[in-house]
Parts: sequence; structure tokens; C-alpha cells
Amino acid sequence: MDDWKKVLAASITKPKDLAKYLGVDPKEVEAVVGPYPMRITPTVLATIKTKGDAIWKQVVPEAIEGSLMLASHALALVGVPMRRVLAMVRDARDARYALLRGYFHGADDNTIDEVQQERLLSVTLPAAADHVGEALGDLALHAVGVKVVSVRLAGGRVVAAEDTLTLAGGDTLVLSGLPGALALAEAKLLDAD
Repeated sequence: MDDWKKVLAASITKPKDLAKYLGVDPKEVEAVVGPYPMRITPTVLATIKTKGDAIWKQVVPEAIEGSLMLASHALALVGVPMRRVLAMVRDARDARYALLRGYFHGADDNTIDEVQQERLLSVTLPAAADHVGEALGDLALHAVGVKVVSVRLAGGRVVAAEDTLTLAGGDTLVLSGLPGALALAEAKLLDAD
């Protein structure tokens, strides 16, 4: 099976499955998702630290998103100009998701300021990587300006990024840092003799 197919197969697609991982009320999520597809990949799931954190707000379906859509449809139906409706929705989202701006690299993140903002990078260790069998803390990624946000073990379980964690082939590390530092950390992690 291709890697992308494995990722899709391991993704959260049902509210009841999301409840198992994140402790949400599946009925609340179902009310928002309804007939629309939901997919949260294992890598993104690994970056969620607590309920309501910035990444949670971006990926977990919430009633506020459904409410924004209903309100925007209602405003358009009563004759409010679409440009004004879209501006109101954008402003509401900007206020809610301000913490995420610039964190994930996107197609429009190419200004000088945005290129030098912290972002996330997921790196999966190959079985032959030099650092397989070493403790996470021994990598000293902090020395190049990179923080390990979380680790998804090869078996699929998400664990805290503890210095004593022994790395294995197939483990995925979610890293946070500036682009140059992330490139150095990725090269170090993927290095194999």
C-alpha cells in the first residue's frame, strides 16, 4: 500500500473515533459535520496538545464554524452584499484563529516576515537512520533551535516528547522551529550510513 493510502486509512473520519482520541462529545461533532466528510490525519492529530489549543481550533469541527456558515447564508438571503458577508466571516475567523497565522507554511507565506516565522515539520525516522535506538534528548535538537512538539510512535500511539524516549524506525517527530533550523534537524534525523 502506498504511503499516502496508509495515512488516509489511519485518519480519523468519524466523530466517535475523534472522541476516543480527544475526549470530545461525538454528538456535538456529528451536529457540525453532518453529511460532510471529516478527516484528521495522524500527523495533525499528534500536534494537538490540549482541547482548545490553536491546532485543535483549526482541525476539530466545532459549532462556531457551522454557525458562521449558517449566519453567512442567512445574511446573503436577506440581501446583505456578499462582499460584506465574506468580510464578516473572515474577521470572525481571523479573531478565532490568530494563533495559527504563519505557523504552518502555506502557498501565500512568502513575504520576508512570513518566511522567518516558526512552523511545524513532521519527520518519520527510517529504520536505517543513525539515531534509531537513541534517546530523544541525546539528539540535542534544541541546540539548532528546534523543539520536538510530539512523537507518534510507529505503532500509531501519540506520546509526549520526553528526553528519555527511545527512538525507533517509523516514529514520527513533529518539530517546531524556523525553516533553516528545521532543515538542519531533518537532515540530522534522516541521516543513515
